[in-house]
Amino acid sequence: MNIRTIENLLEHYPRQYVDRTNITSLFECKDKEPATIKVQVESIHISTGYRTKKSYELTVQDETGKAEIVFFNSKYLKNMFEEGHSYYFYGVIKNEFGRISLVHPEFTKVNSNSKNPFLGIIPVYGLTEGLIQKEVRMSVKKSFRSSATGVLKKHSLNLLLSATD
Repeated sequence: MNIRTIENLLEHYPRQYVDRTNITSLFECKDKEPATIKVQVESIHISTGYRTKKSYELTVQDETGKAEIVFFNSKYLKNMFEEGHSYYFYGVIKNEFGRISLVHPEFTKVNSNSKNPFLGIIPVYGLTEGLIQKEVRMSVKKSFRSSATGVLKKHSLNLLLSATD
């Protein structure tokens, strides 16, 4: 990727944008199409597969149906989900014979804050091995904010600076 400076990072433009603003009910999910769903975790199952690789399987539901969410070999998820709590998931839907599933979707816990950054127009960057979208998005956001703060302070535009928070 050859990103060595903040300027390089800010000029690493997204290859596309994803619209996560429309929440789809499980009933409306279509096979092989991306969707944002809001569901409640009904149960969590951790299974050990080949050579102790674990999979985390969530059974989730909304008012229109149930689905399975699967994460493979993701130890970091051990304490991320709680039964009875609601989450947003974004990913490509697999809908075979009315059985809905998602594999390794992006997710966030639903909170009382009405402005959830997960639900928006989200940039998708070209990546190299070892990087994930969330890290690149956060780095770009921090770099932009840092650069913008410096420019606004330099020109004594403190009112605009407070509007960016």
